[in-house]
Amino acid sequence: MFKESIRKSLKKLAFEDPKGTLIKAFIIFMLISSIIYYGVITIGNIYKLDINATLYGGLLLLIFLVLICPLILNLTNMFLKNSQDELISVSDLFKFKKNIFKFTGYYTLIFLIYFLARFILNYIPVAGFIISLVLEIVLFPIFLIVPFAFLDNEDDSFIELIKKTIKLLKNHMIEFYGLLLSFILWFTLGFFTLGLLYIWLIPYMLISFSYFYQYIKGKKEFQKQKSLSNISIILITILSVATLDVITFINNPSSFDNFKEQIGLTTITKTDSVAYGSYKVYYKVPKNFELSNESSFTKTYKNENSVLQYTIYLSTVNKVKAMDKEIVEKYQKEKTYDSVIEKEFTLKTKDKNIQGYKYVLTKDKETLTNTILYYKKGNYVVSISLTSNKDLNDSQLKKYVTITS
Repeated sequence: MFKESIRKSLKKLAFEDPKGTLIKAFIIFMLISSIIYYGVITIGNIYKLDINATLYGGLLLLIFLVLICPLILNLTNMFLKNSQDELISVSDLFKFKKNIFKFTGYYTLIFLIYFLARFILNYIPVAGFIISLVLEIVLFPIFLIVPFAFLDNEDDSFIELIKKTIKLLKNHMIEFYGLLLSFILWFTLGFFTLGLLYIWLIPYMLISFSYFYQYIKGKKEFQKQKSLSNISIILITILSVATLDVITFINNPSSFDNFKEQIGLTTITKTDSVAYGSYKVYYKVPKNFELSNESSFTKTYKNENSVLQYTIYLSTVNKVKAMDKEIVEKYQKEKTYDSVIEKEFTLKTKDKNIQGYKYVLTKDKETLTNTILYYKKGNYVVSISLTSNKDLNDSQLKKYVTITS
């Protein structure tokens, strides 16, 4: 369990290192990043993009990453210079490097590859989930070390840079995660300080990883000291997380069901139907919804956070949608809510493309999202309405449109 490791001496040097300038630079970096992030989100809201949807959410995150890449590179350069015992100042955060656009292209390309891979793997049950997990484990160290490697290899092509980074990490992946997870107690303590400890902790971590980079590059040597082995730290962390998950599942059994549904092991639904005269439609309802009300052509279900309603209309999609739009127009005219944002969209399923209409109501800083899907079937329409305090993405919405007959 105990083994000689460089982690202890590496962290000791990082802990004793003067961090005043780096902390100031990190605080400025976080403030600017926050402003840019909320600016991007605001633009998304102005254009009524569904930020929680996988595609639009990824696009906005990509734009955010492109905008902060210059700061990421300059901040990394400050930590790298510090580990090389060079003088640094806060003004270094705003210096323009000639290869900043090249780095931005490389860094966003890594994210884009990861995002597209995750997007595709989401459609593969079980195996896709496992591959995604492995991909995250492999890519996270690369994502952290690439800025350091780029500063040492600015003339390299994208492929050469990735190859060199992978080669550097090849025999040090366990050491990387051993170092990362050795901060877990600090992060736990930071939670109880309302995040204030992180202002010091994250620079401390980044200094440690800048020394780690110098170590795997062979530029610095660190004395090995007897401490918990990297494998032990990883196993203890996994065991702790697993224990917390078990406790969570015991207190909320539906969590495990939702997890199984997410990775494709099971479908947590029950079959029900709604009728209008001789017309009858069967569909699958998530089991956490209970029937609360029904009429001759409508059934309403509820859970803790949402209301789900299936209704048959002997009409067309456009006419049913027009009725829903009249309700929204009434909200807008009467100014019942602080803000009313509406949006039309198309939900693509395996069987067909389903027209949708969404409107978000805000009052006293509380938000209510109403999503309506219009499932055309023969000469009638099944309206599937979901009212919730959460905005669902396309993959989450699809489980409400399982019309079986």
